[in-house]
Amino acid sequence: MGCVHGSPPLLGGLDELIATLALPLGVAGRKGSTVIVGLNGLHLIREAAWSRPAKDMT
Repeated sequence: MGCVHGSPPLLGGLDELIATLALPLGVAGRKGSTVIVGLNGLHLIREAAWSRPAKDMT
């Protein structure tokens, strides 16, 4: 009963699971943030966002 990659016996499969899920979760997080930025951009180019008068900065 050896340890997998030097991990304790109780965590033998957990480190492999984390290593397997790390890349897909990272990709999903990256793509999700890209979608949020895109939706925010669409929000800014709506007609209603540009129809309000600008505040006087003086």
